[in-house]
Amino acid sequence: MSPQKNFKKIVLGLVAFVFLAVTSASTAKADGVVVVGGQIHLSGTGFGTRLTVLSLQATPNETGATTFANPTGTGDSTNQDGLRSILELKAIGVNSTSDLAFLYNQNETGSNPDATLASLNITFYDGSGNIVANFVLPNPFLSTPLEQGNGVSGFLLSLQYENQAQRDAIDALFAANSGFVGMSATINGTDDGADSIFVFKNSIAEPVPEPTAMLLLGSGLLGVAAEIRRRRTRLKE
Repeated sequence: MSPQKNFKKIVLGLVAFVFLAVTSASTAKADGVVVVGGQIHLSGTGFGTRLTVLSLQATPNETGATTFANPTGTGDSTNQDGLRSILELKAIGVNSTSDLAFLYNQNETGSNPDATLASLNITFYDGSGNIVANFVLPNPFLSTPLEQGNGVSGFLLSLQYENQAQRDAIDALFAANSGFVGMSATINGTDDGADSIFVFKNSIAEPVPEPTAMLLLGSGLLGVAAEIRRRRTRLKE
C-alpha cells in the first residue's frame, strides 16, 4: 500500500474515532446536572420577581415533588409551591435558558440550622406532559441559612446541560409559550422550615458548559495534526 493511501486511512480512522467519541459522550448520560453555586441575596425585591416551584416543611427530613401529574405537590410540599408554566416564567422576565436560574432558600431557624439538600431533580415538560429535559443534583449539598425568612437569600442553582440540543429543546418551549417546570427534592437534618426552591430571572447566571465532548473533539484533532506533522517529517527525510 502506498504511503499516501496509508496516511489517508489513518486520518479517516482518527476522524471516525472522534465522531464516535463525541456521539457516545452526548448519549451516555440521560440527564443534565444541577450545579450549586454561590450565595444570592434577594432581599427587598419582592416575591413578584421569583416563583416558588417546591417548598418543603417537615422534621427531621423533608421530601416532596411538583410534577405534571401532581402540579400542586406531593409529600411534604406546602401550598406555596406548584408546577410552573413557561408563561409564568416569561411573566417574571425569564424568556430563555440564558435568563434561567434557581434559588435554594434554606429557612431553618431552629437549634440546628444546618441541613443537607440530599437530592434534587428539575424537570421540564412539554404542554402534553412529556419530559423534555431532566437535571439532577450529583452530590448532596450541606447548607447553612444566610438570612432568616423565606425568599430573601439562598444558594444559586444553575443548569449544566447535557448538550446543546438539550438547551435548544428548553428554549423551544419558551418560543412556543408552552411547557412547564417541576421539581422533586429531599432535604435532611431539618428542624424548622419551610425550605424552598424558586425560579427567577438572573441574566448573569450562565450555565456551566458540558466539557466532555469538546475535550474529546480537541484530543482527536490534536491527534490528526500530530500525524500530519509526523508524515511530513518522514517525507522530508
